[in-house]
Amino acid sequence: MSGVGGNDISSSSTSSRVAEPHHNRHRRPKTRGGNRPTAQREEAAAGSGRSVYYQTAQPYNSGQEQWYPTQGQSEANFAPTEETYGRPPSWLLELAGQVPDQSSNMLPYQGAGMLNPNARPFVPRQNQRRPPPPQYRHEAPSTRRAPVPTENSTTENLRDRLTEQLERETYECMICCQAIFANHWLWSCSQCFHMFHFHRQTDKSCITRWAHKSYDEETGWRCPSCQQANRDLPKEYRCFCGKEVQPRTRRGEDIPHSCGQTCHKERGFGCPHKCSLPCHPGPCPQCPRTVVRHCLCGDEEKSVRCGSNQEIRCSKACDKLLNCGLHKCTGVCHAGGCEVCQETIVQKCHCGSAEREVACTALNLKENGYSCGRPCAGMFACGQHACENKCHPGDCGPCPLSPERLVRCPCGRTEITALLSAPRQFCSDQVPVCNNVCDKVLGCGSQAKPHRCKAKCHNGPCPPCPDNSSLRCRCQALTKTLPCSELAEYTEDNPLLCERRCKKQKSCKQHKCQERCCIDVDHLCLQVCNRKLDCGTHLCDRLCHVGQCPRCLQASFEEQRCLCGVTVREPPIPCGASLPPCSEPCAREHSCDHPVMHNCHSEVDCPLCTALTRKWCYGKHEVCNERT
Repeated sequence: MSGVGGNDISSSSTSSRVAEPHHNRHRRPKTRGGNRPTAQREEAAAGSGRSVYYQTAQPYNSGQEQWYPTQGQSEANFAPTEETYGRPPSWLLELAGQVPDQSSNMLPYQGAGMLNPNARPFVPRQNQRRPPPPQYRHEAPSTRRAPVPTENSTTENLRDRLTEQLERETYECMICCQAIFANHWLWSCSQCFHMFHFHRQTDKSCITRWAHKSYDEETGWRCPSCQQANRDLPKEYRCFCGKEVQPRTRRGEDIPHSCGQTCHKERGFGCPHKCSLPCHPGPCPQCPRTVVRHCLCGDEEKSVRCGSNQEIRCSKACDKLLNCGLHKCTGVCHAGGCEVCQETIVQKCHCGSAEREVACTALNLKENGYSCGRPCAGMFACGQHACENKCHPGDCGPCPLSPERLVRCPCGRTEITALLSAPRQFCSDQVPVCNNVCDKVLGCGSQAKPHRCKAKCHNGPCPPCPDNSSLRCRCQALTKTLPCSELAEYTEDNPLLCERRCKKQKSCKQHKCQERCCIDVDHLCLQVCNRKLDCGTHLCDRLCHVGQCPRCLQASFEEQRCLCGVTVREPPIPCGASLPPCSEPCAREHSCDHPVMHNCHSEVDCPLCTALTRKWCYGKHEVCNERT
């Protein structure tokens, strides 16, 4: 290296520490003569033709150091500095009370004898000021104001912090808690951007051992920091952008573990522009370009930064058609689909005798009506016979008795043309019958063998069945044979009941069911408990239950006083609560004149007086002491 004055400086000189990067200072071996006095080092340097660097007598907090060779200069204007050997830092000089003289060119410290004897005593861990951070590139302190934080400041701070820690070699692996140096291999998570040691022998690296031990066939393995699931095991050491495998070790101006090429990573959230920074750790910065986007309802446009996930909302109504296709959305500009229509519409039945309110939907709007289930009040196309169907849409249709539709007898075995000499002309003409048995299926009998009509072919409904049918009671304990004519009386709402009484205990374990033909599974007791509660005044209003009744929940919102009226309990007062304890003497009237020795109480009778009195015995022979 060459000094400022043009003299060549050997690499073994102690002053070369100024020009070396910070991460190499602790690795440079000690130079010969590093522990010798300053005068001896100057003589050694003069004899070898080397220049000795000195620091000018500038204020120690100037923020920039200037170095000059001392050939031809006097020692009064310069103070020798040798790698801080024997020279305390500036923050320790401040604690010792050494304030530099601005008018003098001499440094405040020239050996241990110049410490201020009148400085305040040094107390450990009290009012200590940390030393200023070292300036690795010897830049002057900036005087501009700090930038205003933006929405991208968190990303920039994370990227700059990771870069600075890698350059200083102070970034620690989360697994082994050891620093990651520039000549180490690493693996970086794509989600949280944490970095871990990746050894040349993959079975010995921190992240590989972590991945192998925590690997699962279904979920893979997870990052130690953000718990992001990964299916592939780490196998290669790549730069941060992933272009270069095993990037060379970089020091100085370049970022360690970086390939030095343009990043070209996707920024995310629909941004088509790739990152233009050199290969770097941490997330990529937000795209600096602007794009035009519509608001959520699509009525307004706004320029926003590309890649921003900011939602654009206007103050207008959405005005989009709802799911019904009839009404429009009245909500303010919003994301996602509109809500379901809350309006209702009125539908009338097909026969016009009833109506109902239903939700406004596309399906309900397509339907012109509904069936109310009542018999239709319309007439067939003939105009003579009433419609036999229930409420239905459209016309009632042609008459089922018309000659075109009715071609067989009522039992269906013989054609009408074979029974009549002349064909029927109108639906009001008589329908002929044959001599066969009707044989239509009736509603009685068993499901396997239902009863059939035994009458001859006839018009209209079939006559009652003369046979008998078996019917079981509701609890399936009794089977009863009944005439088919009586079977129609029993339905699901009016089942057949037997006389058997249930003898199972109810839920209260005190009463029995006693229900006739019972089919209940849980026999709940529906009687009211009606037992006195712990207050002794109110009754339990719960259903009959097992165990003790709950405490009375009634309360009084009036003050409760003791019998003497001195002690007061504030409301609410639980029902059945005793009078508040009082420490005042009892104020009741007593039968004797002795002073009261007990406090106010809630009992009806006062305790006996314990004072001794003198009374004659029954024979009046002597006077004895007795209690009143």
